[in-house]
Amino acid sequence: MRKIIGFFVRKYRNQKEHIYSMKFRFSMWLANVDASGVSICKGCPIVDIHDGAKVKFGTNIWFNNYHNTGWFTNSMIHVGSKGELFMGDNSGANGALIFCEEKISIGNNVNIGGGTRIYDTDFHPLDWQKRRVSNDGTKTAPVVIEDDVFIGTGCIIGKGRHIGARSIIAAGSVVVKDIPADCIAGGNPCKVLKNLL
Repeated sequence: MRKIIGFFVRKYRNQKEHIYSMKFRFSMWLANVDASGVSICKGCPIVDIHDGAKVKFGTNIWFNNYHNTGWFTNSMIHVGSKGELFMGDNSGANGALIFCEEKISIGNNVNIGGGTRIYDTDFHPLDWQKRRVSNDGTKTAPVVIEDDVFIGTGCIIGKGRHIGARSIIAAGSVVVKDIPADCIAGGNPCKVLKNLL
């Protein structure tokens, strides 16, 4: 009896992922984005793609919501009208926010941990007088995350940052400076803790 119940539970779980994946691909299609390379969605990410945005996904992309690691939130993808988002093959995110106003490039085989936020903008000007009137003067700068990077849970990746290939960003880190390839980095502010070569 246990085997029969287990069979149906697994079948339901697989169908649910298939439905979420189809829903995500449909929402991307409505935004004029080819998301055929997205293979698994455990929960459907929130999508906010503006007209004029450029988004490109590689193959075997995955997004999780509500994963069983203690982090319970939706993944979200926002790309503004002048934004460019690229995500390479075999990469994915678990309950992460990707907020792109200029350019975010995520390489191949990148794992983004639960609750991580990646921003390429300050969201508002630094001058308090400009903040009172409008958001004119808000600074943006591209974010580059190279191949095989592992980003732990609860990290913040700020605008203009470059994370080198094969590096590991420890959980809870705030990345406000570039991180070289082949290292373990962590902390607030994030700094190199150990070289891997």
